[in-house]
Amino acid sequence: MERVKEEKMHSLDDTMHVHVGYYERGFDVEGVFFKNLETGKWLLFFDHKSYGITFLKPYET
Repeated sequence: MERVKEEKMHSLDDTMHVHVGYYERGFDVEGVFFKNLETGKWLLFFDHKSYGITFLKPYET
């Protein structure tokens, strides 16, 4: 049986967000930063699979 990691829901400030992108060397990728209300940190949401990007190592938050 596979163990499921418990995920935490973030409280995000939906009044503030920043769109970011990289458009050099033949790339055209975009993500969105949202501010976490609890920590004040900015969190990047980036759907790497929709761009066909595979990370070299597993990414964990």
